[in-house]
Amino acid sequence: MAKEAEGLFSLPSQFKVGEAQGRIMTARQDAKPVASPARAMANRVVNAFSSNVAIAANRDSWEEF
Repeated sequence: MAKEAEGLFSLPSQFKVGEAQGRIMTARQDAKPVASPARAMANRVVNAFSSNVAIAANRDSWEEF
């Protein structure tokens, strides 16, 4: 395990960030905020599982059997 841990510690050193390292970019003055596609997808997943209340209520019913 110690060798595996050493290997994991060396992995980040393989990435080259070049000029971007330590450089901070600010938004342009004419930039407009946009909706996050990741947040929209997460909301769709939440709605898909939370909107089926009728199905969840029927799970406790054994009348079908």
